Amino acid sequence: MSEPTDRFMAVVRPVEGFNFPYPDNALPENSFKALVVHSGIQAKRLLLTWLRDPSTAIQALIYPAFMLLMFRVVLGNSITAATGQSSIFGTVPLIILVGAMFGSIASRSVSKVNAHPDC
Repeated sequence: MSEPTDRFMAVVRPVEGFNFPYPDNALPENSFKALVVHSGIQAKRLLLTWLRDPSTAIQALIYPAFMLLMFRVVLGNSITAATGQSSIFGTVPLIILVGAMFGSIASRSVSKVNAHPDC
Protein backbone atom coordinates (compact mmCIF):
# COMPACT_ATOMS: atom_id res chain seq x y z
CA MET A 1 0.00 0.00 0.00
CA SER A 2 1.42 3.37 -0.92
CA GLU A 3 1.39 6.04 1.75
CA PRO A 4 -0.11 9.44 0.94
CA THR A 5 2.46 12.20 0.88
CA ASP A 6 2.44 15.89 0.26
CA ARG A 7 5.40 17.98 -0.77
CA PHE A 8 4.93 20.16 2.33
CA MET A 9 4.24 17.34 4.78
CA ALA A 10 6.16 14.32 5.99
CA VAL A 11 4.95 10.84 5.20
CA VAL A 12 1.63 10.18 6.94
CA ARG A 13 1.52 6.76 8.53
CA PRO A 14 -1.55 5.26 10.21
CA VAL A 15 -1.24 4.84 13.97
CA GLU A 16 -2.55 1.69 15.61
CA GLY A 17 -5.73 2.31 17.57
CA PHE A 18 -6.46 5.71 16.03
CA ASN A 19 -8.47 6.56 12.95
CA PHE A 20 -7.21 10.01 12.02
CA PRO A 21 -8.37 11.42 8.69
CA TYR A 22 -5.74 12.27 6.13
CA PRO A 23 -5.25 16.07 5.98
CA ASP A 24 -6.05 16.36 2.29
CA ASN A 25 -7.65 19.79 2.49
CA ALA A 26 -5.14 21.69 4.63
CA LEU A 27 -5.61 25.45 4.59
CA PRO A 28 -2.77 27.85 3.78
CA GLU A 29 -1.42 29.38 6.99
CA ASN A 30 -1.96 32.96 5.83
CA SER A 31 -5.62 32.51 4.85
CA PHE A 32 -8.48 34.14 6.74
CA LYS A 33 -10.33 30.83 7.01
CA ALA A 34 -7.32 29.23 8.74
CA LEU A 35 -7.23 32.17 11.15
CA VAL A 36 -10.89 31.65 12.04
CA VAL A 37 -10.57 27.87 12.39
CA HIS A 38 -7.41 28.02 14.51
CA SER A 39 -8.79 30.84 16.68
CA GLY A 40 -11.89 28.75 17.32
CA ILE A 41 -9.76 25.78 18.35
CA GLN A 42 -7.71 27.89 20.75
CA ALA A 43 -10.81 29.57 22.20
CA LYS A 44 -12.40 26.16 22.79
CA ARG A 45 -9.28 24.96 24.61
CA LEU A 46 -9.19 28.08 26.77
CA LEU A 47 -12.88 27.87 27.67
CA LEU A 48 -12.61 24.17 28.51
CA THR A 49 -9.68 24.93 30.80
CA TRP A 50 -11.68 27.63 32.52
CA LEU A 51 -14.64 25.30 32.95
CA ARG A 52 -12.41 22.68 34.54
CA ASP A 53 -10.62 25.21 36.75
CA PRO A 54 -12.89 28.08 37.83
CA SER A 55 -10.20 29.70 40.00
CA THR A 56 -8.25 30.62 36.86
CA ALA A 57 -11.30 32.33 35.36
CA ILE A 58 -11.92 34.20 38.60
CA GLN A 59 -8.32 35.35 38.86
CA ALA A 60 -8.10 36.30 35.18
CA LEU A 61 -11.49 38.02 34.73
CA ILE A 62 -13.44 38.79 37.87
CA TYR A 63 -10.59 39.97 40.10
CA PRO A 64 -9.22 42.48 37.53
CA ALA A 65 -12.74 43.79 36.81
CA PHE A 66 -13.27 44.32 40.53
CA MET A 67 -9.90 46.09 40.84
CA LEU A 68 -10.70 48.34 37.89
CA LEU A 69 -13.97 49.32 39.50
CA MET A 70 -12.21 49.88 42.83
CA PHE A 71 -9.51 52.09 41.27
CA ARG A 72 -12.16 54.11 39.42
CA VAL A 73 -14.24 54.68 42.57
CA VAL A 74 -11.34 55.37 44.94
CA LEU A 75 -8.83 57.22 42.75
CA GLY A 76 -10.79 58.25 39.66
CA ASN A 77 -11.62 61.86 40.44
CA SER A 78 -8.24 62.58 42.08
CA ILE A 79 -6.27 61.37 39.07
CA THR A 80 -8.60 63.17 36.66
CA ALA A 81 -8.17 66.44 38.59
CA ALA A 82 -4.36 66.07 38.73
CA THR A 83 -3.73 65.02 35.13
CA GLY A 84 -6.65 66.52 33.24
CA GLN A 85 -7.61 63.22 31.60
CA SER A 86 -9.66 60.28 32.76
CA SER A 87 -7.96 57.84 35.12
CA ILE A 88 -9.23 54.95 33.04
CA PHE A 89 -6.45 55.55 30.46
CA GLY A 90 -3.77 54.68 33.02
CA THR A 91 -5.51 51.98 35.00
CA VAL A 92 -6.73 49.78 32.13
CA PRO A 93 -3.21 48.78 30.96
CA LEU A 94 -2.25 48.15 34.58
CA ILE A 95 -5.30 45.96 35.15
CA ILE A 96 -4.64 44.00 31.93
CA LEU A 97 -1.17 43.14 33.23
CA VAL A 98 -2.55 42.26 36.68
CA GLY A 99 -5.19 39.98 35.12
CA ALA A 100 -2.60 38.20 32.98
CA MET A 101 -0.25 37.74 35.93
CA PHE A 102 -2.87 36.53 38.40
CA GLY A 103 -4.49 34.25 35.82
CA SER A 104 -1.17 32.63 35.01
CA ILE A 105 -0.29 32.27 38.70
CA ALA A 106 -3.63 30.61 39.44
CA SER A 107 -3.38 28.22 36.50
CA ARG A 108 0.26 27.37 37.27
CA SER A 109 -0.44 26.63 40.94
CA VAL A 110 -3.41 24.43 40.04
CA SER A 111 -1.40 22.52 37.44
CA LYS A 112 1.36 21.88 40.00
CA VAL A 113 -1.17 20.55 42.50
CA ASN A 114 -2.76 18.32 39.87
CA ALA A 115 0.63 17.03 38.73
CA HIS A 116 1.73 16.09 42.25
CA PRO A 117 -1.31 14.92 44.23
CA ASP A 118 0.80 13.71 47.16
CA CYS A 119 2.20 17.19 47.90
